[in-house]
Amino acid sequence: MSSKGLPPVGTDGAGKKESLPDMMSSLEENPDGPEGFNMEIGDKTGKKPKGKQMHSRSQIFKYAYGQIEKEKAIQQEMEENDNNMTLSGVVSMAKEHEVGSRMPIEVAFKDLTLTLTGSKKKILRSVTGKLMPGRVAAVMGPSGAGKTTFLSAVAGKATGCDTSGLVLINGKVEPIRAYKRIIGFVPQDDIVHGNLTVEENLWFNARCRLAADMSKAEKVLVVERVIESLGLQPVRDSLVGTVEQRGISGGQRKRVNVGVEMVMEPSVLILDEPTSGLDSASSLLLLRALRREALEGVNISMVVHQPRFASNLKCRTVYVCLIAYTSP
Repeated sequence: MSSKGLPPVGTDGAGKKESLPDMMSSLEENPDGPEGFNMEIGDKTGKKPKGKQMHSRSQIFKYAYGQIEKEKAIQQEMEENDNNMTLSGVVSMAKEHEVGSRMPIEVAFKDLTLTLTGSKKKILRSVTGKLMPGRVAAVMGPSGAGKTTFLSAVAGKATGCDTSGLVLINGKVEPIRAYKRIIGFVPQDDIVHGNLTVEENLWFNARCRLAADMSKAEKVLVVERVIESLGLQPVRDSLVGTVEQRGISGGQRKRVNVGVEMVMEPSVLILDEPTSGLDSASSLLLLRALRREALEGVNISMVVHQPRFASNLKCRTVYVCLIAYTSP
């Protein structure tokens, strides 16, 4: 199959450029037509194609429509603020965007104990403490000490065990799960979609988890703020990647996992080893982003292995988990 005779994208048969509305109209009328594409299928030797993968017109229409809607939302926000800024200033605008009003959440626990279901073995024993809004709490300890289990219990996500003791939310005995809509939890495993781009992952979660009455323009700025905060601008349009298809690096993938929870603007953010697998520069970038979240009143708790990270975050609370000896 040859691409000869087919004009490049954005031109008509005579080589004249089409306007974006004309292209959109053409796509709507005939979404699966081949016209307007510069297709490169490969050479005659049967080797791997050198050109870019061909996409259907419906895919391009969907992408273009999404970009136009985003620009409309940004333009609307600027007009409402009587701002003469151009669209290229959206990143600066996102930096200055004030995080929505967040409900301050104080989590206190007394004699928190976890016992394996159907067994007398205790995973956590009589843990007492408090997690405050606007602060970062570091949970440290050797491997197998129960750090992840502890944070899972605090987040109401512990499974396969029975929980006893008191957990108080803002001084009241309430189940933590009642606040799940404003609690972000970043596990060690991936919580991203590999077949979506970085921006699409953040957009999907923002639209699903942010308040329904929040305007599209505000959601745009939330996503842009997270992308800027986590340093994801260079890979925003890159696929996250799967086992079969290579995508972004492991460190970038870790930051996208954190961003997926940050876009919901949580009041409580719990992270399980967010710096594992990151180089020093990426770790510092992530820690600074988390510190800024704490300054907005977010209650942050995280498992860290390096004491210097707790020092960089200026953690006011450090919980050290120790392995208790049990006889065979």
